[in-house]
Amino acid sequence: MSTKVKWAVIIDIIALPVMLFVFFGCTARQQADNFDGGTPDPAAQYEIVGDLGEGIRKIKQEQDYKFGMINAAGKVIVAPCYDFMNDSFTEGLIGVKSFDKWGAIDKEGKVVIPVKYFEYQQVLCFEDGLAAVIMGTERFDPQGKWVYINKNDEVVLDIPGLSRAEPFSEGRAFVKTKESGKWGIIDTKGNFIVEPIFEVAASFSEGLAAVMADNKYGYVDLNGNVVIPYQYDTAWDFENKKAKVEKDGKQYYIDKRGKVLKSITE
Repeated sequence: MSTKVKWAVIIDIIALPVMLFVFFGCTARQQADNFDGGTPDPAAQYEIVGDLGEGIRKIKQEQDYKFGMINAAGKVIVAPCYDFMNDSFTEGLIGVKSFDKWGAIDKEGKVVIPVKYFEYQQVLCFEDGLAAVIMGTERFDPQGKWVYINKNDEVVLDIPGLSRAEPFSEGRAFVKTKESGKWGIIDTKGNFIVEPIFEVAASFSEGLAAVMADNKYGYVDLNGNVVIPYQYDTAWDFENKKAKVEKDGKQYYIDKRGKVLKSITE
């Protein structure tokens, strides 16, 4: 047997159980441990680590550091079998991770998006019915392609030449192109509202987004119009009609017109 063949056999032997767990592990775990929706066994040492809303809570099993979900009555929805779980549902789905790959489940624990996408910061957060994912054959695949999928796991937006894609917010998303190395704004149809001109960009919040040009931050609206001029060294998202900014070593809050509301540091 050649060396190549030997290694192929070894890889197959190692990969097979991993693949089986990714696709069937949670179901098998529930069956094997008799997770039938009954009250969790106190001896299992579950720890409630998050409130996911609507009475659903995220739980962690101390023994193997796996995550699952229970309902308000303490009944298991998903047995702890995921390596990681997001902190909240977005549009009825929550991202889950197994072996460095991500998928999404619904509030009943049903797998809606198969666990097959590699992670990269924002992980399977659905907004406006879409989620940004990277399609590749390995983690941080240099040939990986950024696309947007819908809740049926169908590619809806495939914009050539993207090096990054951020989640949608308020019908807009920032995408970064390989050619320019800068960020632009697209709509849910994949049309560029603003061509890639920003050095740094954050998601929209309350109709405005912090962006950087010429090493200074300012704020743009949903159409890319500069609403608050570029002047800040650091800028945060708007929340409750105000945003924290930093300029010349001082931090303060501003309103949506850029007016200073309150100084944080003197």
